[in-house]
Amino acid sequence: MKDLQKLFIQYQKAVISVGILLFSVIALFVGVIPSFKTTIALFHENKTLQDEVSALALKTDSLHSMSEEDLRSKLTLATSAVPSDKQIPSLFDAIEILVSRSKVSLEDLSLDSNQAISSDSAKRQVKEDKTIGAPLIGFTVMLKGGYADLRSFLSEIVSVRRFFRVRFFDLTFQNESSGQMRVGADAFYFPLPTTIPGVAAKLQLLSGDDEDLLKKISVYPWLAETVSAPLTPTVYEPKVNPFGQ
Repeated sequence: MKDLQKLFIQYQKAVISVGILLFSVIALFVGVIPSFKTTIALFHENKTLQDEVSALALKTDSLHSMSEEDLRSKLTLATSAVPSDKQIPSLFDAIEILVSRSKVSLEDLSLDSNQAISSDSAKRQVKEDKTIGAPLIGFTVMLKGGYADLRSFLSEIVSVRRFFRVRFFDLTFQNESSGQMRVGADAFYFPLPTTIPGVAAKLQLLSGDDEDLLKKISVYPWLAETVSAPLTPTVYEPKVNPFGQ
């Protein structure tokens, strides 16, 4: 026991120094390093928030410089040419109006087999849809009439505000004055986005080409007056409290 006391007294300073060193190392791992990591994380989070605030400020300034009525008008114009959903009834109405204006006889109108009416979630988008960038509704019409009237139909179908694309047509003459024509075409539609992009997403403004395209669309006749439902906001009236009276 006396030897241990002598040994402790002899190396007392060294033991205290080692103890202080061990305490410093433990404090470094337990307190200083976690605090340093937290400080770095807070710094990065603060920088991210500052960037998001700056991005929101720029978007707010850009949106404030625009007219809501003008944007709504342009959206209505764009969706009249490329609706936000299939709008099958308006598609049939447009074809019937084109037939009437061209003075041809409509013998048959049918949707293509791979474009049967169904929910979007149940139907896989075909490869061509992805290439074009918008879903298509394929349909086929069978017409009868004079050569000039059938030609007028082909000219009219690609010159109306509801955008169509003619894939093929087969023309058979029954006599010198009349014939029969089968036309395969596609109607475009493009669903409106259902989610809001993140704060960091760049705000896409209308370019000069976009404005020119809208002007061209406005010149085309609007055959169907159906407007997409998402353009009309829903207004909720406050409920009356029956016990408040």
